Amino acid sequence: MKPFSFCITAVCCVAAAQAQSPVVSDGGVANAASFERGAGVAPGSMISIFGTSLASGLARLDTVPLSTTIADVSVTFNGIAAPLQFVSENMIAAQVPWDVLADPTVSGTASVVVTRPGTQSQLVTIPIIPVAPAVYRVHPWTTQAMALNADGTLAAAAGTIEGFQSHPANVGDAIVVYANGLGAVTPSIATGANSLDITRITQTTPTVLIQGQSAKVTFSGLSPKVPGLNLLNVVVPAGITSSDAAPIQIQIGSITTTAQITIAVRTQ
Repeated sequence: MKPFSFCITAVCCVAAAQAQSPVVSDGGVANAASFERGAGVAPGSMISIFGTSLASGLARLDTVPLSTTIADVSVTFNGIAAPLQFVSENMIAAQVPWDVLADPTVSGTASVVVTRPGTQSQLVTIPIIPVAPAVYRVHPWTTQAMALNADGTLAAAAGTIEGFQSHPANVGDAIVVYANGLGAVTPSIATGANSLDITRITQTTPTVLIQGQSAKVTFSGLSPKVPGLNLLNVVVPAGITSSDAAPIQIQIGSITTTAQITIAVRTQ
């Protein structure tokens, strides 16, 4: 009976180990701002990985440079360790390594693998493209852009977003738009690092549209404090009409982001 019991125990242990192997969902590597699945992601951008058994629970580290391992979980892109913001059972927030491809200005593919102690996920191949712009939202379930007025308030109708002070942006006001995936920067930067040492600007300055009107972009680059975060300084253009839901879009070449992300604007 003992050998039989041992075999049953061994089989159960193997089954448990297999059950804990991380699995990346189909199309589960997405732009962290748009959450668009199956689309290409850009070097240096932040991404979300969705799946099951990706980690034993929620864990995060706030150190900079970002760590490539949290709670014994790691992620690689083409064998290159990716910096992590947090890990959880069903989602990982990571940065695509700047050097995922030999040249960040061309398109290619990357093989993504999530590793836990003693086991790893299936290999997932994703497209890598030079730019994959997206505007961050305040919450994933809202259409309100993460866009701040000069006084630090949200560019939204007053009292509409719980936990935020807000007021509409006026024509001629400068706002700061939080974005992702704007591509290579000058000077270059190490993966996982922030930009406190020197200002880094994107090699391509995007067009920003508010209600379809081209807005003046006075800065396009990396946040000094947060690794992988793009910031756009934008002047609200004339020619708009007052609205609590004015579309704000980023346009780079043939790519234009969705018109579903909005801010509140006034003509004075």
